[in-house]
Amino acid sequence: MNLDYSLKKTSKCIDAGQRTGALDLDGTYADLGAIYYHQDTVSSLAENSIIQLSLMPNPVVDQLTIQVNDRIDRIQIYNINGQLVKEESASYITQKRNSINVEDLETGIYIVIVTNEIFQIQGKFVKL
Repeated sequence: MNLDYSLKKTSKCIDAGQRTGALDLDGTYADLGAIYYHQDTVSSLAENSIIQLSLMPNPVVDQLTIQVNDRIDRIQIYNINGQLVKEESASYITQKRNSINVEDLETGIYIVIVTNEIFQIQGKFVKL
C-alpha cells in the first residue's frame, strides 16, 4: 500500500483550494493536499520528498520537542480558537535544539505550525 499523500507538480489539487483568505507561502491559492506543495522550481526539496513532523511527548506538560526532517525557520502555536499563543524564530529554535517551552499554556488542544521558505506543516498536541 502506498501511503505517499504528497502532491506532485502535475496534481489537479494544486491551487484548487479556497480562492479567499490567505495565500500559500509561494503566493498562490491553497492546495488540496495533506502536505504543502511549494511551486517554486528552485526548491531545495526533492519533488518526491515527504516532510515528516513529530511532536514529543504528546500529551506534554512543559517541553515540547519538534522534529522535522528539514530546517525549521519558525514555529507558531495556536489554541483551539485559532488564536496565536506562542511564536518562536529560527535562532530560538536552534538554541533550544527544536524544543519549545509550553509550560505557560493552559490545558487544552493546540495546533503547531512549522515553516521554512519551502514548506509549512502542522500537527496537534495536547497540553496537560
